[in-house]
Amino acid sequence: HTRYIGDWSSDVCSSDLSTLIDRDRLNLALESLILKLESSGVEIKSMTNEIDSSINFNLGNNIPVKVNKIKINLIGKFETYQSIRSTFLKKIQNFSIIQENLSALPGTNFLNINLEISVIYNGKN
Repeated sequence: HTRYIGDWSSDVCSSDLSTLIDRDRLNLALESLILKLESSGVEIKSMTNEIDSSINFNLGNNIPVKVNKIKINLIGKFETYQSIRSTFLKKIQNFSIIQENLSALPGTNFLNINLEISVIYNGKN
């Protein structure tokens, strides 16, 4: 299928419909992410989880698709973060990493991590 930069509706084709998670499963995946990060010694400095109301479109048999933006600021070790991040992204499947910045904290083996992703999900209630 054709993809256009900045146009989510062109970035998702009908074959993606079977992998779209719903809002409840997205929230469960986020809760699991938070628990795994905290239990692994990663400090969550801040997190936002918001629906991007400016992006709405329909796919296939008029299935509404919505976009959720997630921003997380963490302090932790790279290996721990990378492993947990990978598991989370596999669960949600349809995502785009908008920004991911990692910077070393002086005098420690910890990183300051900023992650911003957009997740498309089935907007059916």
